[in-house]
Amino acid sequence: RHPRWRGALQKLASADAKQRSAAVKDLQRLRTGWLQDGAVALMRAARHYEAASQMVILSAVGTCAEYIQIETTSNPIPAGQWVTVEAPARIDLAGGWSDTPPVCYEHGGAVVNAAILVDGQRPLGAKAKRLDGKPVLTFQTLKGKNAPVEEAQR
Repeated sequence: RHPRWRGALQKLASADAKQRSAAVKDLQRLRTGWLQDGAVALMRAARHYEAASQMVILSAVGTCAEYIQIETTSNPIPAGQWVTVEAPARIDLAGGWSDTPPVCYEHGGAVVNAAILVDGQRPLGAKAKRLDGKPVLTFQTLKGKNAPVEEAQR
């Protein structure tokens, strides 16, 4: 990291809300200065903002246990049974990308979207099968429209 950005990034990682707030102001000031230095400096500033966003995401993921409880069940899904989850698609109506760095750091961000069905169906989904014993993870890659599937197991 560039030495001028290091202090702001360290403040952003702080557990203290005042330090994080000061970090956002420092990032804004640094970015404003770098905007005057041309396109190359702007690209470098964008990389530092990317590092900042990764730090914020890491912090959010690290604290999710405070808000989410995972409970065990006395009646688990039997081995060999498939479970399917479906969700509606979402469309952005306003504010798209205003909730991403650096805009959201400096001005907040708000997005208005709606969940929709497509032809009366939830178009997004995932399917999982509960396995008995040690699971094998298989990756599949399509190499073209009618190409065979390549598999790799781990």
